[in-house]
Amino acid sequence: MLGLKLRKRTLVLLGLGVFAGTISAIGVVSAQGATSGVDPSASPAAKDASLRTVSAPVAPVTSQPPSAPVTPIVSPPLRAAQIGTPLSLGGVPVPISPAIFTVSNMWQDVVGQTYVSIYAGAYVDDPTQGAIIVRVVSAVTGLTVPPTGEFRSPRRGGALSLTRVDASTMTLSFNYGDGTAAGLSIGTGAFK
Repeated sequence: MLGLKLRKRTLVLLGLGVFAGTISAIGVVSAQGATSGVDPSASPAAKDASLRTVSAPVAPVTSQPPSAPVTPIVSPPLRAAQIGTPLSLGGVPVPISPAIFTVSNMWQDVVGQTYVSIYAGAYVDDPTQGAIIVRVVSAVTGLTVPPTGEFRSPRRGGALSLTRVDASTMTLSFNYGDGTAAGLSIGTGAFK
């Protein structure tokens, strides 16, 4: 009696295994057919050939880690170290919304391993408040780094305009909207 019960369980388990295997096989074929774009009305030979193409082995990708850190080649902007408007510098995109800040002029260049962009102008909601906006981006990481920031002019003299930028000392000269000359040390944030 014990032997009969074991055989019935074995037959039932084998039957379920065959049934489960059939479902799995159908599922695999259906999934492969769906992903490979097999035409359901194609001949069995065409379906089989298509499935073999999808199932082709893929060679493993091997790569050697670099033996030394890679130093990026930093190329300067098209019109580097020039003061001008975004349009006069070749249609340079400005990463500041024109609904917030009006750019009078700008300067950009590569300084060491960073891209430096300096924008002078005024705020749209208060045109008397001039400002200098500095954006410094690491050429290695692509992240902004200090001295990135916004430097609001100490007096409300209208939109600021760059007149000179010294990249080696990170200082610049500018004029207020009324023509008064002034300066800014970007490193310290001090206006002169």
